[in-house]
Amino acid sequence: MAYFHKKLAGGRWKNFSRIEQLAHIGSEYNRFIHWSDKGNKENATHSFDRLIELVDLSVNDEKWKNSLAELLRLREVICDKFSRGNNYNVSSKSLENYFLHFALIAKN
Repeated sequence: MAYFHKKLAGGRWKNFSRIEQLAHIGSEYNRFIHWSDKGNKENATHSFDRLIELVDLSVNDEKWKNSLAELLRLREVICDKFSRGNNYNVSSKSLENYFLHFALIAKN
């Protein structure tokens, strides 16, 4: 499988704490929203693919084994919001706020 984040997929991702992983996922989410808002579908699609890749790297990280359901629900909500019609009725702002908390904690 070809990865966008080759170094992270090669093992570096597992060196990040769960908080750091979610902060990085949030950064990619923000890039996706940025490109979507600008109407740049190509860059938005690439950002979305990278976003899902980071979530999947976390899913495969042993440190998530006891919280896997939460992580898989996050993946489901993101995919539903942006490619399946937003059946969960989640706003972009609520996801942004969710990720913001992890970015602030990781920064400190």
